[in-house]
Amino acid sequence: MNGNEIDALTLSRCSPTIPSTMSTFPTNDLYISDPSIAFLVISSLLYFVIGFVALIGNIFVIVKVYQERRLHKPTYYLIASLAVADLLTGTVALPSGAYGRVVQNVRTCSGETHLWFFMMAFYLHCVSVMHLIAIAIDRYICITRPLKYISVVTPKRIAGTIAFNWVMSCSFGLVPLYSRNDQTISHCSAIAYNIIMFYTSAILPPLCLLVLSLIYWIIFRVARRQVMRIAVIERAAHGGRKPIQIHTPQMKATKTTLLVLCVFAVCWLPISIKFLLEIHLKTTPSTMLYLRTAFEIIAYSNAALNPFVFVFRDRNFRGVLKHHRPKHILVSL
Repeated sequence: MNGNEIDALTLSRCSPTIPSTMSTFPTNDLYISDPSIAFLVISSLLYFVIGFVALIGNIFVIVKVYQERRLHKPTYYLIASLAVADLLTGTVALPSGAYGRVVQNVRTCSGETHLWFFMMAFYLHCVSVMHLIAIAIDRYICITRPLKYISVVTPKRIAGTIAFNWVMSCSFGLVPLYSRNDQTISHCSAIAYNIIMFYTSAILPPLCLLVLSLIYWIIFRVARRQVMRIAVIERAAHGGRKPIQIHTPQMKATKTTLLVLCVFAVCWLPISIKFLLEIHLKTTPSTMLYLRTAFEIIAYSNAALNPFVFVFRDRNFRGVLKHHRPKHILVSL
């Protein structure tokens, strides 16, 4: 047996095997140990801007809900808790995910440790979805059962709901533990993941958004019917001279929360597409790196956009800005 045959035999014995429940994404002999300077500069700048805006904006929302009496309501408690999740996304999940995505080394390209860099993103993503569901249910009760709202949606129950959301979301945050394997390969695009867990991560978020969309559709249908009925009665009482108004404060608040849901969908649905591309798309490691980074930057930007939605759409937050000078707001932060 010559030297080449011995080397080949040794290599075949030492090469790790991939379990049947794992799938290796398209491989290439290229090892991305040093991405282009332009990619590093642009991605780092975007990560920094998103993290900074998420930090300032969500601290503002949290502080104002705590300080302002007019914001001491169940819906705003849920919004403040959602802002905490967005704050942690911008300050913890984003830096960790950016390092795990942009920096290419043995640790970040190891099947055993790679997804650990994204564990907080998985967890906080689930926290946000749970809060969006809670806010949708809150709006549903407020619109469809306005007389029972105060007795049903109490601060104690809201506190329990918030605690439940944060604790139960841990189950989704543990997805990386079930998706890992012990391989270290030539480049990050060839890491083997659990197919079942990846399909779960790709399909569950769109299903949750579909359910939320259905809830809001029911809310607006019921609300419009109720408001039109009341408006007709009021118009008859005024001799038919009073115009019908359907833009009540509760409807405006519901539209604001619906806009938050739409922003969340636009930012996070590309992540579901990313999971499917990672499984099925055959491309070079560099292209996969750029696609993953672009989709993840869009997702992280959701944490920076929500405060703008609340400030520019919610009259109570706008009232806070009108009655406080920018300098006083910065001091309170």
